Amino acid sequence: MPTASDAGNSVIGAVINTALATLVTLSVMSLSFAAYHTLMIRDAAITAASKAGRFSAPEQNRYLLRLLDENLPDLASYEITPLGLGDYVGVRVVSKLPGFGFIEPPAISIQAIAPKERVS
Repeated sequence: MPTASDAGNSVIGAVINTALATLVTLSVMSLSFAAYHTLMIRDAAITAASKAGRFSAPEQNRYLLRLLDENLPDLASYEITPLGLGDYVGVRVVSKLPGFGFIEPPAISIQAIAPKERVS
């Protein structure tokens, strides 16, 4: 026959199980958002690098910053480094995305390089 303390323990157990299930769900959602935002960062870096490779193209850092500001969450932090590699031009984007739940998303480092156009 159940006692009053058994009923209290089952309520506490249900609350703890619900909290753990919520944290696991939030962790999975956090990793999913990190994967999605990694693709957004990669696409923005590739676009900026390909535009920077055009003949007499201006620097694309402002364009890349605008793309990242529009597509990333407000709490994301990122750093852009222009790359000049002889006949190539590119950008490196290092980003840290916000996370929630048990798992913190890893730092993201994306590098995109494009050849420079030449006029002969």
